[in-house]
Amino acid sequence: MNKKFTSRHGAVMMEPVIAISFFAIISVFLLRMFASTEKIRSSADEVSKAVIRAEAAMEYMLAGEDTAEDLERSGFGKLSADGREYMVKYYDKDWRETEKVGKYMMTIFTEDEKVGSGKFINYELRVSKVNEFENSGEIYSLSAKKYVSGGA
Repeated sequence: MNKKFTSRHGAVMMEPVIAISFFAIISVFLLRMFASTEKIRSSADEVSKAVIRAEAAMEYMLAGEDTAEDLERSGFGKLSADGREYMVKYYDKDWRETEKVGKYMMTIFTEDEKVGSGKFINYELRVSKVNEFENSGEIYSLSAKKYVSGGA
């Protein structure tokens, strides 16, 4: 009896090697995807906090009588550039109010428009990211109008 033995061990070992290679390649793409989700989450968190701060400030302005005085009491400072006055408030990286230039800046522009016996006050609010003492990108903007009778 002459039996020939053939080796099939090479083919058996190829299957796990191919499977492991496939999962290794897929894992590279999954790791990149998970890394980019942190950046997206951080950006979404930044926008969410900017919207909350902007809407709160706008509601405060629309509810008050003397907007400039109310804003100064709530921590806004007056600045002017190009002959136009505006109010500004700074926030640090954790969205806490700060006196000096921080990571974020909220800017409010107001413009009066006389109408009949009253006036419209136009508000334009912008929340921006600040980088090394210069504006580096608007995160959120909001505008509104308020009518004040008697021109006061």
